[in-house]
Amino acid sequence: MEITIDYCRAKESLKRMDVYFAYENRKNQAQVILPEGIEKGSQQHYCYLFLSCLLNYGVKSSVLHENLRAFYEKKPEVFSPEYVVTAYKDHPSDFADLLRTSLHVRYPNESAKRWIALCENLHINYHDNPKEMFYKKNKYEELKKVIRSITGMGQKTGGLLLRMLIDQGMVICSDGIREIPIDRHDIDLCVWLGVVKNITPEEIRKDKKIISKLSAIWVQASEDLAISPSVTDQYLWIIGSQLCTEKQCEDCPVRSMCSEKAVPIFSQAL
Repeated sequence: MEITIDYCRAKESLKRMDVYFAYENRKNQAQVILPEGIEKGSQQHYCYLFLSCLLNYGVKSSVLHENLRAFYEKKPEVFSPEYVVTAYKDHPSDFADLLRTSLHVRYPNESAKRWIALCENLHINYHDNPKEMFYKKNKYEELKKVIRSITGMGQKTGGLLLRMLIDQGMVICSDGIREIPIDRHDIDLCVWLGVVKNITPEEIRKDKKIISKLSAIWVQASEDLAISPSVTDQYLWIIGSQLCTEKQCEDCPVRSMCSEKAVPIFSQAL
């Protein structure tokens, strides 16, 4: 059977999400609670955001950010590119041990490799200041290209970073957000809501073209409903990573459209 993407299902789903989250008065901007001592918009702020997004995989975001804040308060120097390059470039295993014990990341060796590589890039090419990466760049595709050039900044982690930078006014994006990063929760949700049909989540995860089309359909629905794609991304993230994973189907605004919705406990007993 032919794979189909249903724009109308995406638009109707998003309309229901927007009504629900407006009523719930949820915060829609992508943001990270900064440790004390970091001034908003400072070089340290940029470095902290870059490194937090770099590790945003394989661990629950809320746990990661709580651990990161504690890590910064204990060892703020490891958020300095120059310090990391000097102290750990030739000792990655020591840094992996530090990340393992302090952040409890699932893949400490890979995390250490990415952290050190990013710091080396910033130190050598941008005087330790991530903001310099965006000099004379204000189009979405230009900004995305810069971020995707960083080792470890893929479709989801890089997209998350770019959304945070735009939402917080840390970069100028004259043409607005043109993509919504699609992760495994979003893929599951797209299948369950009938936004994409005749393909499994496992197959989608291996198909970059389908992922790109799903991203585009959510952006289109956002624009047609006058909703920022950044806000749509937040809606999808809350539903997929919180309501779906914790089976809080009764609280979900798109429950009636979902093929995977849990059967209420009282119905199971009948």
